[in-house]
Amino acid sequence: MTKLLWYEKFLKEKKEKNKKRLSLDRLIDMYFMRLSDKLCRLFVYDGLPFPQHELEFRAIMTGFAGVVNDPKRGVMTAWGSMSGTTQYSDYFNKFTYSAPTAKGGTLSIGESAVILRNTSLAESMYDYIFRFAELFAHNDISLKIALINSRYQDIIKTKSPEKKETILDWYDGLYEGKQLAIIDESPMSEFLDTDGSISAMELTRTGEIGFTRFTELENELMRMFYREIGVRWNKDKKANLVSGEVEQDNMLLRFNIADMLKCRQLFCEEFNKVFDGNLSVKLTIPLVELDGGENK
Repeated sequence: MTKLLWYEKFLKEKKEKNKKRLSLDRLIDMYFMRLSDKLCRLFVYDGLPFPQHELEFRAIMTGFAGVVNDPKRGVMTAWGSMSGTTQYSDYFNKFTYSAPTAKGGTLSIGESAVILRNTSLAESMYDYIFRFAELFAHNDISLKIALINSRYQDIIKTKSPEKKETILDWYDGLYEGKQLAIIDESPMSEFLDTDGSISAMELTRTGEIGFTRFTELENELMRMFYREIGVRWNKDKKANLVSGEVEQDNMLLRFNIADMLKCRQLFCEEFNKVFDGNLSVKLTIPLVELDGGENK
């Protein structure tokens, strides 16, 4: 490969990478993992023989997590399924699991396996996290567009198909800091002047308005994310900070953090009985530290 061809390939890969930075799917994945990590840190364990996120992530994603005493790997947590009927439709007496380097198999719950239920109903938080990840991603893209629009002074409009293929290419150029032309005026009709040119001033003004709106919305989305599981915010007027407070009497909570804590305390009791451990759990203090989302 000649030096010129290598350079062209490098530029092409760089362009594709820039496109991915603005893609919705990529942003959703990023926020999904970020929000999942925040939920995995709501509780802190003392005496856990393996990384906490291995346990919490499984419980949050599927609604429950199993801990077993594997013949080859010892006490560990693994993805698995429950089976075996009891007198209750949502409680089982068997846990089947598998994991690399572990023996795996089906073990009896309460004898050689212990189950952590994320909530009393073993409710998964996957859809809950995904919903907010989508909201954060859409807000992030809107903020980027507002910032991009606010830094341009001149935009050229043309009806020549040879100079422009799609409006998408125009936006790609904006993202890379290029000055380009567009074919179809309909997507930009609200910005057209009487002579058919596009008013850069209108685009700039829109971007400036959007900037503050989207940054404030990002803070509010984070507060909503925590508020729906029972974490409330009190603003410290002197320090202009936010501290976490748990409320257990809100009937609108989808996930009640007090219930989640109780399930983990019951898990610790069962763990200590089955595996002769000394495991305990408590809420992380402070729960979170976030910006208040208000203009300082």
